[in-house]
Amino acid sequence: MAAEWLLGEVDASIRSAGNYTGEVRAQFWNHTHEPDWVQRSVLVRIGGSDPLLAQEVVIIGAHLDSINVPEGPAQDYSKLKAPGANDNASGAAVLLEALRVLLQNNFIPKRTVEFQWYAAEEEGLRGSTDIANAYYNLGIKVISMVNFDMAAYSEGVRSVGLIENAFTEPTLTGFLRRLIEGYLVFNTTTTIDCPGGRCSDHVSFMDHGFPAASPVEPVINGVRHTEWDNMTIVNVEQLTEFTKLGISYVMEVGKVNAEGSGSSVSQLSLGFTATIIIFSSSHLLSRF
Repeated sequence: MAAEWLLGEVDASIRSAGNYTGEVRAQFWNHTHEPDWVQRSVLVRIGGSDPLLAQEVVIIGAHLDSINVPEGPAQDYSKLKAPGANDNASGAAVLLEALRVLLQNNFIPKRTVEFQWYAAEEEGLRGSTDIANAYYNLGIKVISMVNFDMAAYSEGVRSVGLIENAFTEPTLTGFLRRLIEGYLVFNTTTTIDCPGGRCSDHVSFMDHGFPAASPVEPVINGVRHTEWDNMTIVNVEQLTEFTKLGISYVMEVGKVNAEGSGSSVSQLSLGFTATIIIFSSSHLLSRF
């Protein structure tokens, strides 16, 4: 299953970073309260080094499931091919590669950083909703969540889409725009909305009062949720740009750059501390 494979890849990345001196832990999140729920989510936690700021959590997320929902008469879509190369192996790969690069470069954040891969997004944001609800009930202080869902399809448009609607936080979205302009070759943005607004896992965190944003491909993939969502539509150059965005977000928010910065994203300065790590990751996504 996808979650088991993914945790194996995460464990391999942790093992390969033999000189990593920070605190990192990977685990499944079991959604056990629903007996029919088989798929698990995967979480990686990098402990914050600052005694006070470590209580604040920075989340980067992506869903790990895919689906094939054909037009026409209802049928058992669980038996249909659903490769999901773009929706959402691309987002899952962004997180996996960003994690590998950060660990290889011994990145130790001041805030706690979590990489989260969600089960059952395609069934109604179920995995992320369960986690966001648990964090809310536990009083965990999530200061930001950035969600990567569909990052590899472009039609030649060299830009990064940003979902901007009632279900994304404007200040955090603006901060991502500054990261895009400062770090990426694809340094322009395209405003994207989605039908109904509740289009991916960032919504689960917004529903619980946690600031969330969602970068997305600049042209929405027309073959998502079909068997044609395969590697032929994946733009690796664009996927690399999204990975750079993920790395810069984790570094800039996870490692506070402005002296005396508070807990709000709006109070963070853009310190360009991620540059060395980004330039060191020239072989991004070689697993493709």
